[in-house]
Amino acid sequence: MNKTAELQLVMRLHVTLEKAVSVGETPQGTLNIIPITGGTVESDGFTATVCRGGADWNTVLPNGLNHVYARYWLMDDAGEIICVENEGIIDWKKQNGPYITTPRFTCAANSRHADLNSGVYTGELTPGGEDAVNIVFWRIVG
Repeated sequence: MNKTAELQLVMRLHVTLEKAVSVGETPQGTLNIIPITGGTVESDGFTATVCRGGADWNTVLPNGLNHVYARYWLMDDAGEIICVENEGIIDWKKQNGPYITTPRFTCAANSRHADLNSGVYTGELTPGGEDAVNIVFWRIVG
């Protein structure tokens, strides 16, 4: 059986950031916390806002790669919340990306977004201007 997986667009985000705060050297590498200040979300079925208060816990690994681990939440136009965890290993030497990530979503079971609670997803992160990134989330379907 030769079935090819396909990508279905879930949403596009423009996320604004503050300057990184250095925690310092940890056993895993140099930890920097990058606060998330807001942003916008576009999807075929809804629009949303990236809520202030999340952060990317970004660790510069000994081999020079970066482990990104961001946790934040979105509020859609109906007031429903989508929690996002997005993680990846990034090589910033690849200047403009895209950088591949693995997102996970959590929503209320009775939310119109409840289908995001299951499935397999991938993300593409690219620079979004000064102090911002663009992220596209895709569902992998087979």
